[in-house]
Formats: sequence, structure tokens, C-alpha cells
Amino acid sequence: RLPSTDAPPSHHHHHHHHHHHRDNDGDDRLAPLTLRHIVFGIGGSAHLWQRRREFVRLWWRPGAMRGHVWLDDHVPRAPRNSSLARSLPPVRVSEDISRFRYTNPTGNPSGLRIARILAETVRIGHRGARWFVLVDDDTIICPENLVAVLTKYDWTEMVYVGAPSESHSANTYFSHSMAFGGGGIAISNPLAESLAGMMDECIERYPRLYGSDDRLHACVSELGVPLTREYGFHQLFTKAMKSDPLSFLQRSICYDKRKKLTFSISLGYVIQVFPSIVLPRELDRSERTYAAWNKLNSRNEFDIDTRDAYRSVPRRLCCKLSQRHNGTLGIAVGQCERGASGSAADSL
Repeated sequence: RLPSTDAPPSHHHHHHHHHHHRDNDGDDRLAPLTLRHIVFGIGGSAHLWQRRREFVRLWWRPGAMRGHVWLDDHVPRAPRNSSLARSLPPVRVSEDISRFRYTNPTGNPSGLRIARILAETVRIGHRGARWFVLVDDDTIICPENLVAVLTKYDWTEMVYVGAPSESHSANTYFSHSMAFGGGGIAISNPLAESLAGMMDECIERYPRLYGSDDRLHACVSELGVPLTREYGFHQLFTKAMKSDPLSFLQRSICYDKRKKLTFSISLGYVIQVFPSIVLPRELDRSERTYAAWNKLNSRNEFDIDTRDAYRSVPRRLCCKLSQRHNGTLGIAVGQCERGASGSAADSL
């Protein structure tokens, strides 16, 4: 190995790509962004794929989406025209990574393989691709919202979109300005092409890194591209997002001053009633009903605003919805009658 490969070449900071390629539907690069302009790279493993493919099937739209699932080994192929094969992206096996050094004592060399998914995807060639979106096999994407968010950015520039972790310790260990792959990472075409050209040389400079997201971040940093933060790529409520994708995460706060009640209505998720007036600044904090990846759930563990869960609130209230003629929605909230179900999980 030449000693020069230990330092990144300085010219990488000044890439200006101007490919005037026409889009696949015949019109030019000014046409509005659609799902056809996005290519997905889904990272998975052969031994988990049979279970994890059910997550992918929840959001994948055959015919409307492009991309591949990248596995570390061959899996039994679904019959060609079976509904199973038709409802999933095509599967590819990643290239061998044994030629790359990996010296992290706690991680797994599969991080090298997953980090190279972008380069392998770009090399296959995808006409009219504006964005490459990298996700895990258990990430759930809301397609309309993804298009709406990426529309805000100029895909002809080098753009790296994603979010850090909600876990403070994970951000401290990796980086507060790194996109975490579990939530999804979007990379514009010029950045993807630049990365594909230097990725293999770049990851050789970082054998000690833990996984795939940090290797990708290291190479994006060498190109001088900062993180564009977009939170909430990965969402769980697939039924709600299908019925109303652009507003299923909206929340309204209402008050009943006479009875001193607070109503918090999250459209695709939950209706909560608090037996006191809770002001918006407090309600905007996320109620800590969860733990971080390390099983800790103290306030200092999260890089988001949180509040303690309310202990005294009756956990189960039942709602009856009635559609009014003038377009408003009536919600009657009360104690559940015996035998009534209505768990939040029913609506996922």
C-alpha cells in the first residue's frame, strides 16, 4: 500500500458535478420529484431476511419504487411470479469484503459490506436517479413524506440528509452530525457518484470504525459535505400513513376550561385526555414511555426534549368518532365500557 492512502486527497473538496442527463421519463431535470427518481438500498442479512422482509413489504410499492435488498448470502428465491416476489424489491448479494481491513474490537465486519451498498447501487446504474436512500431491513418509510421532504433540496448539489440518534450516548460515541442508517439516509446523485468513486479507497483509511454509518459519514466528511438534518424518516404507523400520509403525525391540543381538561390528539396515533390544564410547552415534550438502545431511560440519555410519563392518568379511555357533515370530526371520550378493546397496537 502506498503511504499516501493514509491522508485523503485534497482535491475531493471541490467537486462540482453538472451532468446534464435527461430523466427517464423524457423530460428534463426540472420536472417535480417523484418516487421514480429515488433509488433505495436496503441493507439486510440472509439469516434474518425471511422475518425482516415483512417490514419491507409494509411500505414497498412494487412498480412505483426502484432499488434492491442487499444481503450477505443467497436466500431461497421466491417463485418468480408469486405474490411474495412481486411485493418485494429484488434481492442482490453484496460483493466480497474480505480484502478490506477491519480492526474494531467490538463491531462486526458486516459494517464494511453495508457501507458499500451505496457504491454498489450507483455502479449498477439507474437512469434518472436523483436521490439514493439507504435504509435498514427494519426501517419503515412513508413514501409520500419522503418525496415531500426531498423536494425541499436541490438534488443537483451534494446533499447528505438524515438525523443523528435520539440517544445522547450514541451521538457522543459516533457523532452528533452523522446520519444514522436505522432512520434512513438520503444522498443526492452528485454526492452518490463522488462517493462511489472514492469509497473503497476511503474506507481503507478507517479500519477502526465500528459500523457502516460511521464509515459513510467519514467519506462524506472527506468530501466536505455537512449533514442536513431531517427528523422522523422512520415511522411505525403504516395504516395511518396510508390513509393520510401528509398529516398522520400532526397533533392538535384542545382545552375544556370549565372542566379543566387537556386533550392531545395525534391524528394517526393516539388521543390523550389529561385531568388538568397542561400547557403546550410541556405537551410538546415527548412522554418518556420508552428506553434507549442501552436500556436506560433517564432524561439525560436522550438528545430530544422529554418529560416524565404521567402516573395518575387513567391509561385506557375509549373514543367514539363521529363524522360531521361540515367536515369536522366529533370525538366523544369516556371511560371504556367493559369488554371494549382499542389498544393503540390495533391501529399499527
